[in-house]
Amino acid sequence: MADARSAFDKKDISKCAISFEASIALLPKEYQVEINTSKYESLARSRHNIICDNCEEESSRDVIRPYELLVSNLARLITGKRFSTVWKCPKCSHVRALEGSQTKLIKWHQPNYFKVIPEPPSRRGLHDRIGWEAKFEKWYDICCKEIEHQVALYRTEYAAQQDEVVGVNLADA
Repeated sequence: MADARSAFDKKDISKCAISFEASIALLPKEYQVEINTSKYESLARSRHNIICDNCEEESSRDVIRPYELLVSNLARLITGKRFSTVWKCPKCSHVRALEGSQTKLIKWHQPNYFKVIPEPPSRRGLHDRIGWEAKFEKWYDICCKEIEHQVALYRTEYAAQQDEVVGVNLADA
């Protein structure tokens, strides 16, 4: 990890990535971290749930399919809208207006560990130069925390195994 830190200080992303990959490779299989950007983003993103008023069931906002419904003439006169966006509860099939429905935002508490890290950010010409350093620092921070967490778990298990071995040897003596 010291090589990764020196590469980070020099902003050498390729050496930093190689150092992280080497650190991951040294860990036993069950502690190795996967490098997969799309999987990391799907795990780390916050989720929106919508709550049905009829059955009190929570549904993921990604699961429901809102659609447009033509409103009555009276409702059109009052709201000034010709269509209303509604959704159908997957559990009870109750149709409810999307506007005004209760929602819940689910965010991960920091720190969180998924055993997955994103791939290193890449530079693709001049347009990436402005935000690249911030992306690099964020990527480095995610990788360091995840790998250090896995190393700590491994050390804890290894120390517990050593205590068991020492305890057995002392009991036999």
